[in-house]
Amino acid sequence: MTRIFHAHSTPNPDERDWQTLSDHLNVVGRLAGQSAKHFGSSMLAETAGKLRDPGKYTDAYQQPIRGGSRVDPATWGAKIACDQYGSLGRIMAYGIAGHHVGLANDREPGKRTSPDSRLTADLPRLLDDYLNDLVLPATAKEIEPISLKSNAGCKKFQLSMLTRMIFSCVVDGDYLDTERFLAFALDHAIAHGLGRVIFVIPFTSVAEQNAAVFKKAFGDLGDAPVLEHHNTFVPTPSINAEAAAKPRVVMHSWDAPMIVTTSMQFFESLYTSKLSQRRKLHNITGSGLIFDEARALPLSLLRPCVAVVDELTLNYRTSVVLCNATQSALIAPVSPGGFEDVIELAPDPEAQCETPARVTVSSAGTLDDDALAQHMRDHEQVLRIVNNRPHAQALYTSIADEQGARHLSTLMYPKHRTRVLNEVRSMLNDKEPCRLVSTSLIEAGVDIDLPYVMHAEAGIDSVAQAAVRCNRSGKRTRTDSIVEIFTTVNTDWALPQALEALAAEARAVMSANDADPLSIAAMNAYFKAVHGRKGPEEFDKQNLLRMIKLDGLAAFKFDLVYKKFRMIDSIQMPLIIPGHDACQALLHDLEHTENCGGIARKLQPFLIQIPHKSYDALAASSVIQPAAEPKYGPQFIQLIAIYLYSDRYGLQLGESALLDAAGLIY
Repeated sequence: MTRIFHAHSTPNPDERDWQTLSDHLNVVGRLAGQSAKHFGSSMLAETAGKLRDPGKYTDAYQQPIRGGSRVDPATWGAKIACDQYGSLGRIMAYGIAGHHVGLANDREPGKRTSPDSRLTADLPRLLDDYLNDLVLPATAKEIEPISLKSNAGCKKFQLSMLTRMIFSCVVDGDYLDTERFLAFALDHAIAHGLGRVIFVIPFTSVAEQNAAVFKKAFGDLGDAPVLEHHNTFVPTPSINAEAAAKPRVVMHSWDAPMIVTTSMQFFESLYTSKLSQRRKLHNITGSGLIFDEARALPLSLLRPCVAVVDELTLNYRTSVVLCNATQSALIAPVSPGGFEDVIELAPDPEAQCETPARVTVSSAGTLDDDALAQHMRDHEQVLRIVNNRPHAQALYTSIADEQGARHLSTLMYPKHRTRVLNEVRSMLNDKEPCRLVSTSLIEAGVDIDLPYVMHAEAGIDSVAQAAVRCNRSGKRTRTDSIVEIFTTVNTDWALPQALEALAAEARAVMSANDADPLSIAAMNAYFKAVHGRKGPEEFDKQNLLRMIKLDGLAAFKFDLVYKKFRMIDSIQMPLIIPGHDACQALLHDLEHTENCGGIARKLQPFLIQIPHKSYDALAASSVIQPAAEPKYGPQFIQLIAIYLYSDRYGLQLGESALLDAAGLIY
């Protein structure tokens, strides 16, 4: 009698509805192979998918599935891959060994056991039945990628990228088949394999605006074609086993036609070792990538970012468009280590960047807070951009009672910011007074048009972004469209040292290019000066590319690379602001659902990101608490002291506010 092996069980003791192991592994292989078609590696990914869990063909596993203790089912697959397929097997082995826990360092210590250690460990006896259930290629030749191009000097980086892609295909194939079996599948707007456009923005602050524009363009199709993935819930280790078993909150697969995400989410997904972020990776292939304000990529990670985008265009059928108001930013040779062989899409960019045709840029000199406030009172339609949130709040407070006064902050949740921006646009369109105070968040693609803009001293690229918000439509004359740069007297608002260096370079370049301080020539001079002060190592401060090159296929340190690849040094924590009826309804639904993925996406417009230190202070004051904690542990943290959230300022993080809150609670 043929023995039946199972991959997944149900509470039904007669086993009739249990999923067979042969069905599961073959379906995972097929799905993984389909996911790899854009980069010519279908057979490699399919084989890795089939070998993901042959360790389940052991008595040691088949007994636990019926109630015993769990064992590792994946290591046998990694061992078979290495033994049978050589270096290609090694590529598969990383993903096979890590498909339950994530990519590990190979020979270096880390939080995950290395593949080398697992391959040399004692394993339970593998039964030969797997040979009957799985049709595997006989030789490595049969699974070689068919279209990968070699990039001289980057061979090992290319191998690490291929390893990450195969891992993504296996993880997603496993997830989709397991969801199929458990009937927990997410609604997929578009089937896997179809092309998509991925719109990458530098900040979360305007993601909702861009997404709204795209959704409107899709007309009757509504929201379905557009997936926003920017603010993300962070799973926290929990003693709640049920909560720990529900990673769907962050298991977005990016399977919609249009993705709106942030550069942090995009690049950290490409370098991550985490399952939750890795699943989407293969769906980047065969896509169009649009980087809005690519200038905002951190210089300390420029070379790793450029390397991974280059590889995507070379071997993974992606087309890349870089959008910048300052065209020379991050383009070699102006920026060492920047993008090369870039084709300019704009006709006659020099003519389009001529400042005199649109705005007048000048210096307002040094101003104290009273003078700044008076400037805003003296103009009926004015935008003031400052360099930090405390300054923005202080300035807004001083003019809050003026007609049309508005304030914009990242401490406002996206729906709130959208409402403020809509009010601003309405006032501007109706030619009503509008006095807007903002931090630099407004520089990232916000579509507004004012006659008068003031910007605190900063780099020329920031000034150029401010200028785009002045006479944006081109309907005013140059003399009626003013952009002024000011220096603040108040030392509380002084620039950090790094930004002061950029402001100094900007002063020098703008002085030398007085006739057109935002011309392409001025921009080239500015970026050459700023980037020229840095050595090559400054564009890969963590030495990630050298680490990958030295390690090679036999010893990639995936976990370590991920830990070192950080686009934002400080950890930001998500916080739900339940100040809207729709948000409260979603939190109520969360209490009564077993599949929180859809709700998690819908909660994004009500999330803000705050520094971990501020998060801890709120927790210590007992003004935040988990929603649906029995089911999901501390994944969904909400503000319960809603009076700490102001319609004018957003979340108030000042010490006095927290002290007042603590007094009211206790």
